[in-house]
Amino acid sequence: MHRSFLTFIISVCATSIEKQSVPRTCTPPQLSNEVQQGILYAIILGVTVDLTVKGGQGSVMVWGCITYDGFGYACWIHDGTMKAVDYVNILETTLMDSLKYYGYNHEDVYFQQDKDPKHTSKLAKQWFVDNNFNSDHIYSWPAQSPDLNPIEHVWHHLKLKLSVYDTKAKGVHELWEKIEKERNTFTVDECRRYIDSMPDRCKAVIKAKGGHTRY
Repeated sequence: MHRSFLTFIISVCATSIEKQSVPRTCTPPQLSNEVQQGILYAIILGVTVDLTVKGGQGSVMVWGCITYDGFGYACWIHDGTMKAVDYVNILETTLMDSLKYYGYNHEDVYFQQDKDPKHTSKLAKQWFVDNNFNSDHIYSWPAQSPDLNPIEHVWHHLKLKLSVYDTKAKGVHELWEKIEKERNTFTVDECRRYIDSMPDRCKAVIKAKGGHTRY
């Protein structure tokens, strides 16, 4: 796996409200600025663009994270697939390095993930125990729940930036270089703006009873 430190935004760990099912009646969450600023967002992003190589398309899958203080480390998942051992390796390196860089206490981290087998494997569960993550801070996404992840907007803008190149990438390595370059054009203020939008995202999806919103 290829890792590099990025001074831009790329992906998201989630919060206890990131993908919650929305009941017909509920109280809008009160998310303080302090809570917002203490959240680290991380996700696996798949970036697919047309490549000028025989066979048509090529893709690069990336895991990375953003925080209120800036951008974390990123990992290129070369074959586009992960096993439980690969996922744990990302947690052990890319995630932990990012937490260490910003001085975050991992015992205070709220971590949310879907029920993908590699996320719920015995290996992954044991990793959280061995690394002293608070078991009360480990959440699973409910099925059929809205995605409120602010990094999705970053991903969208990144793909737009990649689409305007006059010359397409000739292969995945060149594509990765362009991804790194364009990611570095995002600013910390942009990162904070996306994270600060979380209260409005939550209120909007509650008002829509779990349906579509402008986010």
